[in-house]
Amino acid sequence: FETPRLDAELLFFEALGLKDRVELYLKYDKPLSDAELNKCRDFVKRRANHEPVAYIVGHKHFLNWEFQVNPHVLIPRPETEVLAEWMVDQILKQNFFSNPFPNQQAQQHTIDLSTAVQFNKLSHEVNGSSKTATTMISILDMGSGSGCLGIGIHKLLEQKQMQKPTRKSSTEQTDQAENKVDSTPMIKSCVYGIDISAEAVAVARQNAANLQVDDSCFYFQSDLN
Repeated sequence: FETPRLDAELLFFEALGLKDRVELYLKYDKPLSDAELNKCRDFVKRRANHEPVAYIVGHKHFLNWEFQVNPHVLIPRPETEVLAEWMVDQILKQNFFSNPFPNQQAQQHTIDLSTAVQFNKLSHEVNGSSKTATTMISILDMGSGSGCLGIGIHKLLEQKQMQKPTRKSSTEQTDQAENKVDSTPMIKSCVYGIDISAEAVAVARQNAANLQVDDSCFYFQSDLN
């Protein structure tokens, strides 16, 4: 075991229903009930049999969110977080390959990765008196597993755009801006995940529901034939 102390902390605070690992040390002298002791022993036994911690506790942190996992899906890895962050950066820069279908009305650009991002035509949404240019994209997550990659990209894209600094403008500038479309389009995404495993699809759908994106992240069972 590469991280025995961390594994033990994660297992015990999960078994005891604590909020975080810090609370484990704050309550180190708390007497345990028989039920708590039995759960701790069960977790330790499963870990001793080399079962991954994420499968034992039933979830794994990925980017800024918790995802449910079980043996039907792979455990999210830090390297995949790097991929998701890179993908979001590329989307925000709109840095894609040239359009392979120049005759199609709806331009489509594809990044040759496990997740393909397709750009549709620029659209505009009008909300009340404000006008916001919105670029709609579709994300195809093939072999989606837990859904962490597609959902992570979807939520991180939204999060990064919400963190953009607010522009300061005078009253005159504000009045003029009311009749103009924002030159910086908001990029919204819709995720379509595909996996051959029905159990994996169920996990992905549950994660989408838990993270309140099941209205924009959809998962289907398919073997791509």
